[in-house]
Formats: sequence, C-alpha cells, structure tokens
Amino acid sequence: MAKKQVEVGVSVSPGANGKLEIKVKPWIVEVATGDTLEWVPVEHNNDEIVRWMRIDSSVPESMWPFPTTPPDSAYKGDKAKPPKTPDKRKPGLQKGTRVRYVITVAFSDDEGNERVAVIDPDMVMDV
Repeated sequence: MAKKQVEVGVSVSPGANGKLEIKVKPWIVEVATGDTLEWVPVEHNNDEIVRWMRIDSSVPESMWPFPTTPPDSAYKGDKAKPPKTPDKRKPGLQKGTRVRYVITVAFSDDEGNERVAVIDPDMVMDV
C-alpha cells in the first residue's frame, strides 16, 4: 500500500446570534504505517478567520503514533504553513487503536479580536 499524506480540514465560521461553527473533516482519521498527517485551515461560508492551529497529544508520549511528539514546532501552523507531523507514522501499532488528540484553533471574532477554541477528534491506526 502506498504511503500518503492524510489531510484533516479545519474550518471556523461565525454563525447566527453569536454562535460559532467549527468543522473538522474527517473527525476520525485513519492513519496507516508510513503515513503523515497535515491539518489544513479550510474556508467555510466565505469566512477565512483561522489565524493559527496547534496540535497537542491527549495520550502519554509512548502512545503517540509518530516519532516526534507535540509540542514540537511542526505541530503549530497557519494557512501558509499548516501544522503537520514531521515524520511518518511508526510501525507496530495495533490496528484499530484510537489515539485522542487536541486541535487548538485561534480565530478572529467579529471585532477582530483573537479567540481560541479547543477541539478533540481521534486518530485510528489502520494496518
């Protein structure tokens, strides 16, 4: 199987009545041995308000599926240079293992102030 860079799209847009709409696609990402991940800011409803994103682990360092663990600087980025895994996924992880992680996303509110939201999707080890 060819190894690939898996993309996770992240968008933030203001909704009605002060609500915020956040989308992460895919919410659960499958990652095979040798794959890399990149978290890409995506425009939604003609809004491009994401300033930066940071990826953090919710598991012990030994369970992180990549050799380099957050808070390595590669895991923080913006539209010009999105956060990504600096190396390929480690071999030897059990298929179906779920790894929780956190996306912290900073965005501009209606008045231009920086706001922060924390999102907690999953990675699933595939082969």
